[in-house]
Formats: sequence, C-alpha cells, structure tokens
Amino acid sequence: MSKQKHGKRYSEEQILRILEEIRGGKAVTEVARRYGVAENTIYRWKSRFGEMNREELRRLRELEAENARLKRIYVPASGPGSWKQLLADPDKHWKMGYSARTLAHCWHDSDGWPDEINALFLQANLPEFGQVTPLLVIPELVTSLQGQGGHPHSDVFVLAKSDQGSLISITVEGKAEEPFGNQVLGEWKRSGNQKNRRIRLDFLLRKLGLTTDPHDAVPYQLIQRTACAVVEAERYNAPYAVMVVHSFSRTDTNYEAFCGFVNEFGKGVEPGTLVEIALVDGIRVFVGWARGHERYLTV
Repeated sequence: MSKQKHGKRYSEEQILRILEEIRGGKAVTEVARRYGVAENTIYRWKSRFGEMNREELRRLRELEAENARLKRIYVPASGPGSWKQLLADPDKHWKMGYSARTLAHCWHDSDGWPDEINALFLQANLPEFGQVTPLLVIPELVTSLQGQGGHPHSDVFVLAKSDQGSLISITVEGKAEEPFGNQVLGEWKRSGNQKNRRIRLDFLLRKLGLTTDPHDAVPYQLIQRTACAVVEAERYNAPYAVMVVHSFSRTDTNYEAFCGFVNEFGKGVEPGTLVEIALVDGIRVFVGWARGHERYLTV
C-alpha cells in the first residue's frame, strides 16, 4: 500500500482528477501509487466528496476550515464567580436569588449549555435547528448600537452552529424576579436626550423590521436585547438571530410583559418555545422563553 507524505495538502483540482480516474475504471492501488496518496485517503475522498464539481468542493473545504477555526474559539471562565467582575454593578447584581448569579451557576453547571436552552431549538421543529452546538459563549457581551450613550450588555451571548452548518446568533436575558430593566419604552423615550433617543430607537426598530413604535408599555430592554441578537448576527454573517429569556422565576414573573413584546409582531408565544417574529435583511429573527431550574436560585 502506498504512503502519503506527511502534511501534504492536495488541491481541489488534484482530488477531482484522482476521483475521476477512479470513476473511469482505474484501480485505486494504481492511482494511489502514482499520486503518492494513501489508499484509505482516496476512499475517504470518495465518501466525502462523491460527485462534486470543483466549485462545490472548494466551497465545502472553505466551510470546513471556517468551522475548524470556530471550534477553537473559547472564552475561558474559571467558574461562576468570574462572571461577577464583568457586571456593570457587581455589588448590586451579584446576590443570591438574582438573575446574574443564578444564570452564571446554571450555565457553568451545564455541558455546553443548559438543557432547557437546547430544548427550545429542538421544539422549534426546524431542520436548521435539529442539532445546535454552541461554539462561543461570552458573558456580558457589549454590543455597539447606533446613537450616543451607553451600549448594552447581553447577560450571555452565544454563537452556535446547526448540524447543517448555519451560524446562529443568540442573546440570553436572565431573569429571576427582577423586571425587564428600569424602564418601559414610554418612560425611556421621555427621559434623556430626545433627539438621541429617537436615533437609537429608530436603529433598533430597523433591526427588528418594525415600522412604527411599539406600545409604550413594552419593556425597552426586550427591544434592545433582541436587536442586539440581530446586530451580532450581521457581525458573524449568521442567517439566524435568537433572543432567549432564561427565567428562573417560580411563577414566570414578567412573562406577560414578554408576551406583550411578542404581540407587537402579531405573534403569540408559550413558555418553552421559540417563535419567529421577523425576517430582516435575510436574517430570521426568533424569540423564546426558557424555564431554568429554580435550584440555581439558592446555589
């Protein structure tokens, strides 16, 4: 059996030429010896590349290289306590029973990500969401938005990949018994610099495909966090953007406010489900409500 030189990489043209000779009737042993390729490598190429043309093979190898690069991305965290230092106000938010601390313990106790988050994607019953794997998990990711003023922190940002190779941008908003931020939309619009607030809100609404302002009672935080998922989807060229409320409330506190937000898109939603709310510049936008286990409230 011939031996392949260690580390040699074959071009798309060479691979296709070899496979064409095999399809033409030449023996694998003969072709392997002539090109200096291991026979098992040729059989692997036949299985993986089949009848692909040059462009299809080139694109597949590009995707494989990109996926390999993404799999190496990792943001280390030594434990739940390391999330505390990333909070804007650690002394205020890092308390037992509060969402920041609860969320950190839940995610660090999970293999990849919590089961209830994975269940959302399985429940969606979309081929693209059949098997979703987190590639990158960042606590307290800051997303830059148009307009002056502070930029929001997503409690958790996840860049995930489906088994079909599609990237998914996910922002996670943790909740225990706290409300969605300090202001509903109407209060937010009336506070601060009115001109700048208008610029920021128009930017957020464009990202969500909305042409009119939502009801004043809608929590501003939900508008902002969902738009952040879209902004990050654009950044990573992901065709899917998802905002998940990860709730640890025993009574689904604030669920009605979440439903009010979803209603602005003419949709309804149930706990434990994802619902598609918009299609914006080729990005499909989803939101969902996941129920975390209450034991993490007292860890």
